[in-house]
Amino acid sequence: MMKKLFLLIGITSIISGCGEKSSPVPDKTEVKEIMTLVCDYELKNTHLADNWQRFRLNSWIPSSFYPGLMAQYRVSDDERYLKMAKLWAEANDYTLASRFRHADDHLCGSTYLDLYEIEKEDFMINPTRTQFDSILEVNTMSGREDWDWADALFMAPPTWAKLGRITGDQRYYDFLHEQFFDAVQPLYDKEEYLFYRDTRFLDERSANGKKIFWSRGNGWVVGGIPRILDNLKSDDPHREKYETLLKQMSSTLIEIQGDDGMWRASLLDPVEFPMKESSGTAFFCFGMAWGINNGVLDKDTYLPAVLSAWESLCNVVNEYGRVCFVQPGGAAPVNFPERYTHAYAVGGFLLAGEQMLELIDNIGE
Repeated sequence: MMKKLFLLIGITSIISGCGEKSSPVPDKTEVKEIMTLVCDYELKNTHLADNWQRFRLNSWIPSSFYPGLMAQYRVSDDERYLKMAKLWAEANDYTLASRFRHADDHLCGSTYLDLYEIEKEDFMINPTRTQFDSILEVNTMSGREDWDWADALFMAPPTWAKLGRITGDQRYYDFLHEQFFDAVQPLYDKEEYLFYRDTRFLDERSANGKKIFWSRGNGWVVGGIPRILDNLKSDDPHREKYETLLKQMSSTLIEIQGDDGMWRASLLDPVEFPMKESSGTAFFCFGMAWGINNGVLDKDTYLPAVLSAWESLCNVVNEYGRVCFVQPGGAAPVNFPERYTHAYAVGGFLLAGEQMLELIDNIGE
């Protein structure tokens, strides 16, 4: 049995709700300690996993770690994390990955823009800006063609939103909003408030006759929305639509969260794949904690679910800092060994940890 590394003993309050879930408010020092352990483990073991995409440094799998690394830098103010992000970006020459308009290959750009905001060096932003300008010049694809799978809504949109904020160029925002909400239309189930991974799953059913909503696919969306909203103007006319999407999805997620605080790979059929799944859980924890911190989600309603999710995430970190129970790359729920870990789960864990630290402060107010 996996050794439980992290016991949340710094109890400042006990919150009850969301069915049987009840978890303590963690101590900020302990949150920072486990974030450091997890981040350092990933940095020491980067590119050792069994997925070939890890060896393309600016592809989506390694790129999914770096938003978390930047979160780790922000909460720790430790220059070594900034240095590691810069070394990675320099190895990529601050360029996007090879596919011109593929959303996966735009994820790395969001970290380049983070670094630009710190260093203010034009070479950090110019390749992304040049490529996005070229996309604007030739754009003939609708959102449902361009971003036609749920994961895409985490990969590209935050980069477009961040570029819009940094440059003040409304064209990037206009493209973002048009493509995003057109992509949503065929994938979003307005009865369940969940996303199909792609249109192949619209009529598919699980072995038990349930609609198939993949945990990480929905995690990508829930994790992407805050990263978009953080870069929108307060009076952006589309802001409410993003917030409504987060509210609706969160209302379903708290109803289907497991008693142990985790979500399963197939959100509506935990019986078919009963193993807990960390990557979806990490992004759900991040998105809902952000929602509480920013007044989008009601604290009394969602705080118990967030605290339970965070506690459960900490309990799947082993003694070395490895985040376990992570489904490997794919497009649908599957079984997998509990030892599995991947960069995207670590990125989500660190983003969630940053929001937990802010949440602890907000609870005390």
